Order: sequence, then structure tokens, then C-alpha cells
Amino acid sequence: MSISLPRSSRRGLSRLIQAAPLFAFLYLYVWRVIDPALIYHGYWLTGTFPVFWVGRAFREGFLAYPGGPVEYLSAFLCQLYYYPWVGALVITAVAGLLSFTAWVFLERIAGVRPRVLHFVPAVLVVLLYNTYNNPLAPALALLAAMACACLYVRTSPGKAAWRLGVFVVLSGVLYYAAAGAFLLFALLCAVFELLRARRYLPAFIYLLCAAVVPYLAATCVFRIRLSDAYLRLLPLHAGGDPGGWLLVGGLYLFFPLGGLGAALWQTLRSRMAYGPPSSRAAGFFSALRESKLKRV
Repeated sequence: MSISLPRSSRRGLSRLIQAAPLFAFLYLYVWRVIDPALIYHGYWLTGTFPVFWVGRAFREGFLAYPGGPVEYLSAFLCQLYYYPWVGALVITAVAGLLSFTAWVFLERIAGVRPRVLHFVPAVLVVLLYNTYNNPLAPALALLAAMACACLYVRTSPGKAAWRLGVFVVLSGVLYYAAAGAFLLFALLCAVFELLRARRYLPAFIYLLCAAVVPYLAATCVFRIRLSDAYLRLLPLHAGGDPGGWLLVGGLYLFFPLGGLGAALWQTLRSRMAYGPPSSRAAGFFSALRESKLKRV
């Protein structure tokens, strides 16, 4: 008895098999060459490595401000660097999930499945660790933002009220969990609405939310500094790692710029394939003349 998979499942399985050698190589490179244990011990010596304690008081300290949940998860996962093979597995998993979310977002915004472009975030993550920085917290915040963006673009064909409701719910959850990464989420949703859906009012509303939501959170809900409300877990935040902010900034900028470039490139390819109306008309009349000559 043979089991046949749907075409979409076969394509997904095929792409997974094709990507497996790359991520196996990245895992081995992080484990055997970079060695996450060196990051663990190096940051411990400087006193800047995230501390993690098991207990309610420690956990509640992170749950009292936006971005705390991601920082709490990051502090836990960073302890796994002590075991190089486990730390390499964590880093490779984050890189792979970022590549997957990039694939989903680029496929939705450009209308075609990317072949190579979605691997760029994974390469940037490994390059960050190759400089012996510890970008896990901003990488997890970025992953949360991209997961929400993928959920939004997958539900965007619905009615306007439904789309706005999805955006509001995802924005609330994401801002509390990942703080400044919410700005990227709002920007990606606005870019998708402008380029793919051609809906201008929702795009304006999302950009307005990006400007207003952190301000309201800082002044009315959490009573935190405006810089923390807007920039926490972003590359330029004061609590970020100055040694790797350029690569982290490139990692964040890849998604809006990559989506914009993929959508514009696909539009250009479509226009080049079909040509302007005048060239299509000339081709039609040329084919008509050739058919008449053949009849004669």
C-alpha cells in the first residue's frame, strides 16, 4: 500500500530536505568552531552574562515591563551555552526559525517562493556569534515579531475589521513580550498592506500605532522611560551589545528591505515578461500577419 502526500506537503518536505545540509553545517560550525561555552565563560568573567534563577520572585521581576518575557526566556536559554552541543542546538534552532519566517513572509509579499534569500537571517545569526557576541535576546524578540507578522499576512485576505482585530491582538501580545520589536511588526504589516494588498488606510493606521502604542505604554500602563518603551531589545537600545549592533541592525533591516526588494523585483519581472501594452499589441498584429502569410 502506497501513501501519497498532497503536492504542498511534498514541496514542503522537499525544501526541508534541501535545507537540512546547510543547517547541519551551521550546527557543526557553531558547536565545534565557535563553541558556545567560550561565550558563556567569557561573559561570566566580565560580569555581563545573563543570570537565571528558578523562583517566583526572579520570574515576576521580568514580567513587570515590556520585553521582560523575552529577556526571561533568553536568560534561561543562555545557560545552555555551558554545554556546547546544546548551546549550538539553541543557536541553530533560532537561525532556522528566522529563515522559516523569512520564507513565509517573502512568499506572501512577493507572490513567489524564495529560493535562497530566506537563508540570509540564518547566516547573519551565525556571523553574530562568530564575533563572540551574545545576541540571543534581540534575536528572540525578532523571531517573535516575525512569527506575528507571518500570522498576520496569512490572515490578511479577510475583511477590514477582521484584519484590524488580528493586528490589535497580535500587537498587544507582542509589545508586552518583545517591546521594541513591535515597531518592526507594525512596519512589516504596513509594507505588506501597501505593496501586496494595495490598502493604504490600514498601512497608515499601523504606522500610527507604532508611534502611539509605546508612548501610551510608557506613560499610562508601565511607567517606564520612553527610550525603553520604544527601543528595548532593539539594536540601538542602551542595554544592547555595542559590539554587534551593526550585524543585529542588519538582521532587523533585512526583513522590511528584503520584503520590499522581493516585491518590487517580482513586479519588475512581471512587467518585463508581458511588456508594455504597445509591445503586446505589436506582437499580436505580427502574429496575425504571419498567420495570413501562411494561409496564402
